[in-house]
Amino acid sequence: MLAVAISALLGSRIGKYLRSGKAMQWFNRASGSLMLLSSQGLSAMRRPDS
Repeated sequence: MLAVAISALLGSRIGKYLRSGKAMQWFNRASGSLMLLSSQGLSAMRRPDS
């Protein structure tokens, strides 16, 4: 419940800055890069031996 509330609060504040197309483009690039980095990090991890 707390995570959803924090997400809604941050989303409403970020939305004010992303009104222009240029800002949205940079936001999409940054979030895409973070997703790419996290997927590479997950693929580099090894599964524990069981």
